[in-house]
Amino acid sequence: FDSSKKNPMHSLIQLIEDEKKTIKSDKRKAWNSWIEKVIDNATINIQNVRLYIEFTNWDQKKSLITIHFDSLMMNTVDSNDKIITLNKKPEILIKRIKLNSFSIALHTNKESIQNKIEYNLLSKSSFTFKMNHNRNKSAISNSFSIVFDPISFSLTQEQYFALNHLLNEFSKSKIRQ
Repeated sequence: FDSSKKNPMHSLIQLIEDEKKTIKSDKRKAWNSWIEKVIDNATINIQNVRLYIEFTNWDQKKSLITIHFDSLMMNTVDSNDKIITLNKKPEILIKRIKLNSFSIALHTNKESIQNKIEYNLLSKSSFTFKMNHNRNKSAISNSFSIVFDPISFSLTQEQYFALNHLLNEFSKSKIRQ
């Protein structure tokens, strides 16, 4: 004997509960769709960034690492690498990240630097990262590519010791935390 079939109040409560679940599911789908549209059309454009990191070297001199890039851009592009804005969900989404003129300087004696920083570790390198995301549930054909423009990297023995010291100090500080 099932009393819920004869009890109209139980049926009404069950109907309300089912409707709440449906509304929650619809809200979740709408929210996910909105987030997906934002990600699909997200654009980042950051220009002329310099980051200075000063630290005390193994020989107690002040050292300086400078990281610089002219621009960091993220866009949605089509198969011809042209920037696009999407109005509907594409089957294949292509996102491109470009980092232009990325340079790193390492000076083991901060006092020896005048007004101009020489990017002596890595100079004016660029790279492009591209992600092709196939949204077809049955396809496993996502692909990633990274293209580096010329890389000019040099490291002196003194710079090596300075980096090694900095990384060791960083490791010690992480262990203490």
